[in-house]
Amino acid sequence: MTNRSDDAGARATVACALAFGLLNCQKAAAPAEEAAPFQVCATLSKTATNDAVSVKVPGRGGALKIPATVATKGTMAGGVVLLEFSRPSFGTFRCRYQPGPGDQATLAGCEPMNANAGDAVASDQLSVKLDESAGPVAEGLVVTACAETVKGPTPMPHGLPPGFRTLPTGEWAPPEDRGVPLASEPDPFAMTGELETAYRSGAGDTPAVKALLGDRFAYSYVEVIEPPKGQSRDSIHVKLWFFSYVQNASVAVTMKNGVVERVEKAGRSVPEGEDEVREAVRLAREDPALVGKLGDLEGGAMLAVPRRGDSWAGNRVLDVRFFDSARISRFMATVDLTTQKVLLAGSAN
Repeated sequence: MTNRSDDAGARATVACALAFGLLNCQKAAAPAEEAAPFQVCATLSKTATNDAVSVKVPGRGGALKIPATVATKGTMAGGVVLLEFSRPSFGTFRCRYQPGPGDQATLAGCEPMNANAGDAVASDQLSVKLDESAGPVAEGLVVTACAETVKGPTPMPHGLPPGFRTLPTGEWAPPEDRGVPLASEPDPFAMTGELETAYRSGAGDTPAVKALLGDRFAYSYVEVIEPPKGQSRDSIHVKLWFFSYVQNASVAVTMKNGVVERVEKAGRSVPEGEDEVREAVRLAREDPALVGKLGDLEGGAMLAVPRRGDSWAGNRVLDVRFFDSARISRFMATVDLTTQKVLLAGSAN
């Protein structure tokens, strides 16, 4: 006898892989085995040497809901709370919270894509940081951010493939059988991993892009440009985001069907790319302060948030952490990729 749920899962994997690539879809077809939703909380107590805290999300392959507010106790002044949701395969999603009424800060916006309170973000780690570029934050400020886990499979970076639906169990289901093979239904204009690699290569070979990026640059991510509301997608229209160390600025390359339409410097920051994480971890491992101490500790990194007066503010600086098997941070390093120097390294405690 055929197991109907197994058959549906297999069909989901095939259809999703055709639209998004197999690696992005293997977890989508798997039955949900997560525990009931619960809250993950991170509390930051501001001191002269402490303006960031990170906690690991228990389990694997989960997601967190973006909270509408975070609790604060103390004076924020002109400071801004940054809440970061990160996973190596998805990058870092960052939300900003500005001082609100009472003892709380309210959601002001998220990047690299806009999102609303309650939206789910794939995340293995929740971090609370303070941005004091617009004004200092008094020592003693306590910020507590709590995000609810989402039961079921992790949301895809760009949503479900066309026709897919979410079941009450939280699992994803393929489109209803319409009498034609699902293999004939993939979106011909979907961005796949293979296409992303090809577009990156094509952009890098374009003279105008080369001139603006310079000799040292890093790739961040691809943004799919959706057609106007009510119109169907009739092309592969994307924006590739890079960071140029020569310009010390983000660079956006707009492409349509593989052809570069526009290249420009952008005034916004972009998340750290996978290559940048690897480079920052490599530089940290080679620093004399950490040589011989790291062993088999796992390294990870994310963009560092400068405090008022930091000499490296404006550079591309990553906060590197080395974790043990229990996901506890044991060693840290602050790495400036603009200058390719380790600014600080030592114990994380």
